[in-house]
Amino acid sequence: MNPTDQFLQRAHTRARHGSLIWFLGLAATACAVALGTHLGWWPAGIISKVAMVVPAVAAIVLLAIWMVHSRRLTHAAHAHRLDTEWALAARLEASAELATNPSALAAAQRADAAQHVAGRRIPSSGLWASGFALLILAGFALLAEISTFSYRRLTAVPPTAGESTTQTTVQADISASIVWKSPEAEIKATTIESIPLAAMVSSRTGFRSLSLEISINGEPQASRQLEPAALAPFTGAGDFPLALDLYLDELQAQEYDIVSYNLKGERATIQLTPPIVSPLQFIQIRPPREDVVRMQGGKCADCQSLAKLIGALKAAQLHLLKQNFLLAHASIDHALPVWREENSLIAADQRLLAKKTAEARQFAIDKALPTLAVDHFGQSVTLMESAATQIGDAANLSASKSQGQALGLITAIEKLLRKILSEGGSSQSATANKDPFKDPQKFKPTPRAETPAGKLEELSRDQDAAAAKEPGSNQAEIAEKIANLAATQSLDAVAQSKTEQAAKDAAEAAHQLAQGDSEAARAPAIAAAQALREAIAA
Repeated sequence: MNPTDQFLQRAHTRARHGSLIWFLGLAATACAVALGTHLGWWPAGIISKVAMVVPAVAAIVLLAIWMVHSRRLTHAAHAHRLDTEWALAARLEASAELATNPSALAAAQRADAAQHVAGRRIPSSGLWASGFALLILAGFALLAEISTFSYRRLTAVPPTAGESTTQTTVQADISASIVWKSPEAEIKATTIESIPLAAMVSSRTGFRSLSLEISINGEPQASRQLEPAALAPFTGAGDFPLALDLYLDELQAQEYDIVSYNLKGERATIQLTPPIVSPLQFIQIRPPREDVVRMQGGKCADCQSLAKLIGALKAAQLHLLKQNFLLAHASIDHALPVWREENSLIAADQRLLAKKTAEARQFAIDKALPTLAVDHFGQSVTLMESAATQIGDAANLSASKSQGQALGLITAIEKLLRKILSEGGSSQSATANKDPFKDPQKFKPTPRAETPAGKLEELSRDQDAAAAKEPGSNQAEIAEKIANLAATQSLDAVAQSKTEQAAKDAAEAAHQLAQGDSEAARAPAIAAAQALREAIAA
């Protein structure tokens, strides 16, 4: 086959079958998205549906175009079209007609056509290559998904009598849960308290990571991973209690801020499964003193009415935030009608609460209450309406942030009103209005000196003093205390290592002092002081 015929053959093939290649690529993409959603590789929602429907519709359209276009585009018709586009005066068309003619004239005609197409790029090469690339990528994705699906079917535990295969597989292979035992879901505490947290962690596969996720007024603040030593009991299957402390002074929260927290665990499984989360818990930061009094019908009677409204709004927003958080992390398919129905109810309730908040804002305007309260109400309405829209669009995690910010603003209005009401001077209790946050005030601040960090700081000061000029007579006592702290294994990995090194250096300094060589004791005493400072920094 001469070069011109080869060129025309490739150009005709790409022009005729380009739509078919794209049809196959888009169809494979739609299948890959559908199977990936079924396997749980990504959440089922609006985005996954769009990513599946759009390629499928486009594939159907391209298939129809190919069926019509391929019949009309003959070899000769394509040669004529290229002659017209490139102004070749029918050279390609004549070459196609004389392809089998052995005469010298036909050979000359073909040679002339070959000379005119030399160096030209075949039309639609980019579309042809990109269609092939899409088909290859979608094919690899389908291959991986089919392999995963086959593996799950082969390794699934057979169902017992009366149970479905799907239920048995989930229960036997990857079921997990995190349930809070204490404290209550909504409490109050001061900024200097440490809150003891207790939960029951259950898993059929174990966890490869566990973390405490903390937010303040809807804004994520910290994600605290369990150290490997603390995580070890939870890496295997079973039910295990988890106890840890939440130190509020480390969060730098302000009075009346809302601290929310939950536990999140990544399951130790080869399957790409969503994380397991505990229910959302809340702490409202209260002032160190809660002896504020309110004057019924006194200095700010309108503030009393608004305070009752705020209590109701805060309780409602708190309830909706918890419900939305549970929906966002529900283990069922978010495309199921039962999930969609419940989600729609939450969105409708959030929108209704936005209207009630707007009414409270108008009340504050009518009663000429502080401008800051009116402004906070206005911001809350906007955030609530945004959250309602996001929930309706199944963007529940984004909605949780807006809900938390709205809750924080409502609480800020409460803080402002309490300041006004505190000037009333009545015997009415500040807790007369119902508050969703329990306040047993049973959480006692842990004295800093009794915490591992406090003990480390105290020992560092003592060791610095002992090593300032020359090791003191109490070096042996300090060395013993450092060794006792290291033995408790209550510090994180880096601080623990530095403390153990400090214990060795302090013990060496004490040994040299016992031998009467204070000069030799100076270097290990200084090294112990430096190690303790590094442990505190860690």
